[in-house]
Amino acid sequence: MKICFVTEYFPKSGGLEIKGGAEVAAFNEAFYLSKNNEITVLTSYEEGMKKEANIGNIKFIGCGKKEIILKKDHLKIDYLS
Repeated sequence: MKICFVTEYFPKSGGLEIKGGAEVAAFNEAFYLSKNNEITVLTSYEEGMKKEANIGNIKFIGCGKKEIILKKDHLKIDYLS
């Protein structure tokens, strides 16, 4: 079966950078389902990530505007690519 997840929060590479619980939940569900299904994840695009990549059997695609997150000041700035 082909399954598509649409989520803003998902690890952005095989390094599994996790920032919070939403990413953990989305990844664990996609990972479990990828054992017997074809999984594609549409997720937010962040600066420095590849537009398309795989984590194991999970294909993810970065969509939308680039996001730069300034962690020091907790500001989020969006701009068009």
